Amino acid sequence: MLQPLITQTHFKKLFWAIGLSASCAFLLSCKSGYNRLYEDSDPDENAPVCSGNPSNGSLSDSGVKVYDLISDLSCEKIEDYVLSGQSVGFGNEAGDDDEYRNYETLVEQLASDTGKTVAVVSIDYEKTELFTSGELDEANEVLIKHHDKGGLVSISWTPQNPWVDTQSDKLSPIDDSDLAILYGDDVDDEAYIAFNDRLTLVIEKLKALEDKNIPVLFSPFPEMNTTTYWYGAHDDNTEVNFKALWKHVYTTVNAEVDNVLWVYAPRSGTTSQRVSALWGYPANLDIISGISYSDEVNISDYDKYRDQDKPMGMTRLAPATSDGTFDNNKYVTELTDRYPYIAYWIAEHDTDNSDDAGTDNIQRSIYRNTEANELMNASDVASAETIVEEQWLKE
Repeated sequence: MLQPLITQTHFKKLFWAIGLSASCAFLLSCKSGYNRLYEDSDPDENAPVCSGNPSNGSLSDSGVKVYDLISDLSCEKIEDYVLSGQSVGFGNEAGDDDEYRNYETLVEQLASDTGKTVAVVSIDYEKTELFTSGELDEANEVLIKHHDKGGLVSISWTPQNPWVDTQSDKLSPIDDSDLAILYGDDVDDEAYIAFNDRLTLVIEKLKALEDKNIPVLFSPFPEMNTTTYWYGAHDDNTEVNFKALWKHVYTTVNAEVDNVLWVYAPRSGTTSQRVSALWGYPANLDIISGISYSDEVNISDYDKYRDQDKPMGMTRLAPATSDGTFDNNKYVTELTDRYPYIAYWIAEHDTDNSDDAGTDNIQRSIYRNTEANELMNASDVASAETIVEEQWLKE
């Protein structure tokens, strides 16, 4: 007598195995809301833990997706990719006709030449001047355009010194400034008013992006761990006061908008370039994304950043050389080999110095340096097109 091909016990085991396989496939394709498959490999024990949640519990769904993407790239749940990025200047420079600092040249012309659009585009809402509300609307138009292509949006805020209204250099430290005034109770103080009026405008423009469902990688007070800026680590400021100022900005912004990921952007370099690697490291942040200028693509404080167990990027990573001879291929070779937990980098914009006698133009963009096509088409470099094709931000 022939035996049944599948006994009752065998049938139960087969049914269990099929169910388990289907469940695993579903989980792999839907983790954290992403339609993507993860590499079937052992976790890297040296990677940042990155197991936390965004600092703002009310962060928008689209913001959570960006946070998860950067976390997964940084912690190598998505392997062998780094997001490319490009700064396009300050304020409405991103949308004007200055080909050294605008989106049209540094991003769209690069895309025309290479077939790839950088994944992340960055501007600064201030630094060089107090841009008007209308000028920041023009800046936002560029960011909206990039988001609509599938890219990510980064905004730095380098506020000018609220105690200064006459000197040409409005970023440098001055004597007798007191950060505590800016988050204190004296709302009639002129510096308090100047700083918080600018903060109100920043929030207004962040809200305009929120209304378009656009998350923002927001890095206030970049290079705070140097003596370069009035808010940074010079003798008149204490680390305690800086952290309190950060908290004031964090609380004030989050009370109005829920589209912001908080990026701590210290300077990485020698002790002559910064006071310490993590001066001013705040309690409320989402991503550590440093700033470094190096022809060797060195990130000297990389290990210290990694040890904080946060997702990691580079708010600015660019050559020290500025004559257009930098080999762009170094970004991918160095980041993937030496700094594999960096999820994204943003290259510096250029500067046209043709009106300055004897001063060379500054050329640090991907577009104006060598091997741009090879870089943008490298298998390890993610573009805006990669984000769309891989469906990294889809439901």
